[in-house]
Amino acid sequence: MISEVKHILRAFGPLRFFLILLVIADIVLRPEPGSRLVYEGWQMVSNLLAPVMSPILFMLLLLDSIMAMVYRSDKPVEVKARYLIIVMVNIGLAIILIVRWLPFFMEISTAY
Repeated sequence: MISEVKHILRAFGPLRFFLILLVIADIVLRPEPGSRLVYEGWQMVSNLLAPVMSPILFMLLLLDSIMAMVYRSDKPVEVKARYLIIVMVNIGLAIILIVRWLPFFMEISTAY
């Protein structure tokens, strides 16, 4: 079990793994729609930083998916399977990110 996890982590690489961790943290830190802004303390991370980071992380996930598909095009079959898993994880996280943040951004667009 632990060796499989290590193999998956090595297959993803450190930058993709860090991107996945940032996306998961951004999904968890989403403030409730309609909540008041806080400009100091640790609540500033979820109220100001997380909403700014979500579109950036979404675009990074899509860019990484495109690059994985480009690298996948001329590789052997076993490497193609690895890149396909990377693309599926990126697209899945992008969908989850959109679904989770859509109510927040809809509330912002109707408020102003």
